[in-house]
Amino acid sequence: MNQGIIILVAIAVLGAAYFICAILKHGTCDIGKVFTLTVVVIGLVTGVFLYVHAYAFLKNSYHEDAMWGAVAGFVLFIASLLQIITMFRELLVPKVDPTK
Repeated sequence: MNQGIIILVAIAVLGAAYFICAILKHGTCDIGKVFTLTVVVIGLVTGVFLYVHAYAFLKNSYHEDAMWGAVAGFVLFIASLLQIITMFRELLVPKVDPTK
């Protein structure tokens, strides 16, 4: 599959899921957070592809740049995944009214 298609599908699925959860849970959706989520999803998919392409390159020949590309892809994937999990956790936390 093409990387661009995977990015578009991931953005559509996670963006729609975030929008639906926000509407059902809070009655409103912050478009800034949806935009942040889409950028993080792009980082997630890009991290996977960086790692996979670096692995394929290293399978054929050793090159230090490919090794660092794999490290960058792995770190980008983990950081993006943790950010997505955090965003959904923040969204699903019940709203608490302050006490006087």
